[in-house]
Amino acid sequence: MTTLFLKTLTAVLGPLAGSALTLAATAALTYQNPLMPGNLADPAVIRHEGTYYLYATGEVDGDNGTRVYTSTNLVNWQPGPVVFRPGQPHVWAPDVWRDPVSGRWFLYYTVNQNVGVADADGPLGPFTVRTKFFDQAIDAHLFRDDDGQLFLYYVQFPGFRITVQPMASPTEPAGERKVVLQPETEWEKRSGHVTEGPWMIKRGGRYYLVYSGSGADTPNYAVGYAVADNPMGPFTRAPHNPIIHRSDGLFGPGHGCAVQDDAGRWWHVYHQKNTERVEWSRFIALDPLWFDQLGRLYGTATRGTSQPAPTVSASPVKRQYDPTVWKSEPPPDCPFERSKELTGIEFTGFHSDYRFADTWYPSWAADGNLYSPWTDGPCHADSSNSDGYEYAKEGAMGTFNAKLRPATTGQAVMIGDDPLKLEVKSLGTVQADPYPYGGRYPCGSLVHRGVWYHGTYCLSPHGNTRFGETNYNWPWLGPLVGFRVSRDLGKTWQETPHTPAKPLFGETGLWGHPVKIGAPHFVDFGKDMEHSPDGKAYLVAQGAELSDSKPRFANLSWITADQVYLIRVAPSPDTINNPKAYEFFAGHDPQGQPVWANDLKASRPLLEWNNQMGCVTATYFPPLRKYLMCITDGGNTCARMNTCLLEADTLTGPWKLVTHLENFGEQAYFVNFPSKFIGTDGRTAWLCYSGNFATDWNNERIQVNPPGTRYGLVLQQVRLLREGAFVPRTSR
Repeated sequence: MTTLFLKTLTAVLGPLAGSALTLAATAALTYQNPLMPGNLADPAVIRHEGTYYLYATGEVDGDNGTRVYTSTNLVNWQPGPVVFRPGQPHVWAPDVWRDPVSGRWFLYYTVNQNVGVADADGPLGPFTVRTKFFDQAIDAHLFRDDDGQLFLYYVQFPGFRITVQPMASPTEPAGERKVVLQPETEWEKRSGHVTEGPWMIKRGGRYYLVYSGSGADTPNYAVGYAVADNPMGPFTRAPHNPIIHRSDGLFGPGHGCAVQDDAGRWWHVYHQKNTERVEWSRFIALDPLWFDQLGRLYGTATRGTSQPAPTVSASPVKRQYDPTVWKSEPPPDCPFERSKELTGIEFTGFHSDYRFADTWYPSWAADGNLYSPWTDGPCHADSSNSDGYEYAKEGAMGTFNAKLRPATTGQAVMIGDDPLKLEVKSLGTVQADPYPYGGRYPCGSLVHRGVWYHGTYCLSPHGNTRFGETNYNWPWLGPLVGFRVSRDLGKTWQETPHTPAKPLFGETGLWGHPVKIGAPHFVDFGKDMEHSPDGKAYLVAQGAELSDSKPRFANLSWITADQVYLIRVAPSPDTINNPKAYEFFAGHDPQGQPVWANDLKASRPLLEWNNQMGCVTATYFPPLRKYLMCITDGGNTCARMNTCLLEADTLTGPWKLVTHLENFGEQAYFVNFPSKFIGTDGRTAWLCYSGNFATDWNNERIQVNPPGTRYGLVLQQVRLLREGAFVPRTSR
């Protein structure tokens, strides 16, 4: 955003948009718990050469052995042979692991409350006992770290103490064992003092020990986890434990394993109790696990309802990171009702790697290409800078010596259908005088019927403005100047007849005076505006009013605001710069119908949320028949930023909250959904944004989250979650 920078990302598993990311799916479309027949519990699943193998407690003369079950999709299971029958009763909680070095298969068993290991040539056994490890122990699970070190987790009696034993080999303990968890919290002691069923997940360099607590024969059996930086601990329990627990008609979920599908999503294969009675009648279940943007683990349990199945592919596509469901935690004063149809967002793990400037707002033209402005950086051989000052050395009081220079904005064409493999071509730059403001930047951009309309707006006073002890980036938002017009898709331009001193709607932003039609952006109606409800172009804009109950410095800037405004126009070269051709949203009549006025003074905010609004864009999603709006609040203009996603059936509302992306980026801005990359089901799409231009201003260190966020053009694939999806909620 600033030249100072230049100087120094139960669910809908829809298809992935973009040809390079299409999975050749062999997965079932849905599943329903109970997953398979039989009185089975304590499942462990391993995948080898395209087949999943499940081993569990039960259904071999009661609990006198272990049978294997096989599946190619984690949903449809076929019973296989009995693979382990030690000749003693109470054969429980098998865990099977394949040594990647020797190719040998090992089954870690519990027999009569003794833990040991058996081995075989393959997953179908038969497994032969090799050695016994521990008396008075159950629930063994072997974990292999990235460096090849092995650790055996198990439960030691008395006291249901989860213990870890370092291993020299799959059959040889080495070193001192250590108790890492034992019953302490209320939910672990609700129906018996129990911590058992350990299973390890490693993610992002951290160790997640998933376990079950309370009595396994009771409906209060539940699942929690603890986190450590070392497989030997110490482990810290998650504050939101238990993450999976009983609910209406669902009893005693617990003791399972975690496995990833070919979309990188985590799945929990576990058991539930058939009834709430204290007994051992149980069944195998499948449900999702997920991580949020801070690495917190969540889960859910379902029964008797159809759920989207795991994604399994003959040719999995490698992604840059594991999918992440961003936990929505809106501030208490959030004015928007929660959507019941779109309940959250998942970042799928795919992102672009373009190295260009920022400020990208693609418009889908009739020729199939995307056309976008850009600025403040390079685009191949061209370079643009929308700051109207040239900065010299730092002056007194944290200011910069500066002199005026022409500002420029760039434009580009984006060719291709794969968001990760676009051919981005610069179409040059155009000078734009910002005076009497300090900078002049791109905003609304639309290509319609072969004509490109390219708007610019002004900012002031400087890209680095000192107020008190804080540095701000362009704290005052100026007016929309007007639209330059190109009839040859960016080769030549007709400049707007308006100037920053005499802008299109006559507004001024000098000395921080608020505007209403600030940095407007065209609503993205799809290819050549094909989904406009009336053939008109609509624009959403950020604004504020002079009377403010919560005043703040930089209250209305390039990235902060109090309100959103809506205007419309029948686009043509003759109307686009004619203020009399515009209509302004002016509220609703007593019947709830939208009112439109021809006078800006009669306009009313479409949305209001004091000190929580900012840069705004909107896109129509045809498969959903909904509009999605992205609003980014930039705090003090150069800090961590929050993006709010809203949905509505009509542009005039009511608008409902999909998710509140706190610290998205952690400094993402200019967020929009290019309509060209909306999936056929409307659930997958690509967020376009820029990020992290000010990574250490005011002693605030900005991190990258989600992965792939950077200064410049970023495209990040997301999946919209619907009603009933596995999204952690925070009530308000």
